[in-house]
Amino acid sequence: MAKQAVVGINEVVFTVLRTLLLDLPLVTAKRGFGMAEKRAVTETAWKGYDASIRLGSASIDRLYGNRLLGGLLVRSGHGLLRWQRLNNAAMGAFFAGLWRATDLPTATEVNAVREELRALAASVKAQGEKIEALIDRPVRSKASHSPKVARPIAA
Repeated sequence: MAKQAVVGINEVVFTVLRTLLLDLPLVTAKRGFGMAEKRAVTETAWKGYDASIRLGSASIDRLYGNRLLGGLLVRSGHGLLRWQRLNNAAMGAFFAGLWRATDLPTATEVNAVREELRALAASVKAQGEKIEALIDRPVRSKASHSPKVARPIAA
């Protein structure tokens, strides 16, 4: 079985190298001289892509099938999880104390300020629209019956 897997990977490596180093440059040169269609270049490029994907899959399969790596991952998994928990607890305690010491706002406080700013911006926009409506409204004068438009005083 192991010998068959090695032969399979060797064939895939050979296909990748032949496609990328021989077939693709040859077809591209033929295309440059007008001797090949664009379709031939595309097909050759896809052939190289497929071969490289097969090579990657075969390499990963062999890596996961390695008993040494599997044993190492099993033994180190519990230790890594313990270190992760310890790190999370230490960082949580450190930053909680740092946050209080620097008197920085929390995410809830920052979000509350953002909401207040949005409400204030909406209020200012509404007031601006009211002012624009009042400026553009025609004003009637007793002296003449033609409507006049009130304009803001230039500063």
